[in-house]
Amino acid sequence: MKKFLLSLYMKNGAIVIAIVLAIIASVLVPNFSNINNLQTLLKQWATPVLICVAINFLIVTGGIDLSAGYLCGLVSISCGLMLMVYELPVSVCLLISILIGSLFGLFNGCVICYLQIPPFITTLGSGYIAYGLAQIISGSRSINHLPDAFMSLGNTRVIGTLPTMVFFSAAIVALGWFFMSRTTYGRKLEYIGNNEKACLLGGINVNRIKCISYVQSGLLAALAGIFLTMRTGSAAPTLGGAGMPFEAVTACVLGGSALAGGFSPIIGGAFGVLILKITENCINLLNIETYIYDALLAIVVFMAIVAEVLKSRKLQTK
Repeated sequence: MKKFLLSLYMKNGAIVIAIVLAIIASVLVPNFSNINNLQTLLKQWATPVLICVAINFLIVTGGIDLSAGYLCGLVSISCGLMLMVYELPVSVCLLISILIGSLFGLFNGCVICYLQIPPFITTLGSGYIAYGLAQIISGSRSINHLPDAFMSLGNTRVIGTLPTMVFFSAAIVALGWFFMSRTTYGRKLEYIGNNEKACLLGGINVNRIKCISYVQSGLLAALAGIFLTMRTGSAAPTLGGAGMPFEAVTACVLGGSALAGGFSPIIGGAFGVLILKITENCINLLNIETYIYDALLAIVVFMAIVAEVLKSRKLQTK
């Protein structure tokens, strides 16, 4: 039994932690198991999990995208302007918003792969570009009272239970798991993360594969920006920010991702986001200062980095 439980934890650690944490919170935290609170919890999960899926596809190659949060703000305000100022159809606004995110992802991928600029520097710089553009085109103002046709896309309840954005996010997680685990593309990403030089010698077009992963990241960041706008009911240049990719990286770490690359489970990352949202929800219900949540994120990432360094040193000494 002990070996079985240990094996279950090693393979599905984030799932086990999320379930145990939810049970403890149901018993100890007032109103946690209230149906309205659980629905709110899942709505809060729906947006960052998209960024987490995007980061998963980059971490597995040893990359990162720090621009995703700022891109959410650019997509949000762009969508709001197209809807309210230029009065474009909702479908056109959504397509252009997704195109904006994809182009930013393509820019990141090309700079990283063909100019050999480190992902950390490239995506941090492009993130500030996105933030600056969002502030310029909006005049640092938010846009409220968005059309009902737009708002209903993400907030319409399915069978009277959860908003459509929750089901859509769950579908994106399932699709991400399929591509990572059941396709040649996913296996190539893992090969690149484990040994990029060997992939080059083996004839794999590493730059093209990595560029595609950054385009995916931009696309999913755009979707996250759209969902965040639907959830808050306001298009704002400050939505997302630097905290969103940091939270996504933390969730990936909790889900079992190796920051050095080579392994990054999609389902684990999705449950990692759920762990963080349960923790944040409990902190709010208990009226504890929110900065404690930020400190917890920092501690988790710091411990993961230390573990990666110790692991690499151990491998080098063998």
